Amino acid sequence: MAKVVRSLPRTHTLVEDFGAPVVTVKATATGDWSRLVALLTATTPTGRTIVVSAGGVPTLPGTRRYAIRLISQVTAIPTGSRVAVTFGSSTSGTAGRPLYLELPAAGSPRLTIRGASLRLPVLAKPVSS
Repeated sequence: MAKVVRSLPRTHTLVEDFGAPVVTVKATATGDWSRLVALLTATTPTGRTIVVSAGGVPTLPGTRRYAIRLISQVTAIPTGSRVAVTFGSSTSGTAGRPLYLELPAAGSPRLTIRGASLRLPVLAKPVSS
């Protein structure tokens, strides 16, 4: 699976995600690339990877802006964690829990990612400790 990873700075406090994150990205799909999947993870200072959320949208040929609404949930992200968004066609092979399986593709599918942003809804005061 080809993938692109975009990382954010480390968290300075405990962050508690509450709701549905949205990833917005400008992407160019060619060669029968059928969907764009975003996997949101946090890697703790001890190296443990937490799957925060994931979501996917069908793609169309050409350059378009996609808003990918991820699964709504509550996730505690420890202080000092590195949050990242991984883009691809599936979540296979990541964190042991495939949410979107790899699809067979004809031809030479290709996806170019530009200008990604993340809207992460968080609690003003985390309730997890």
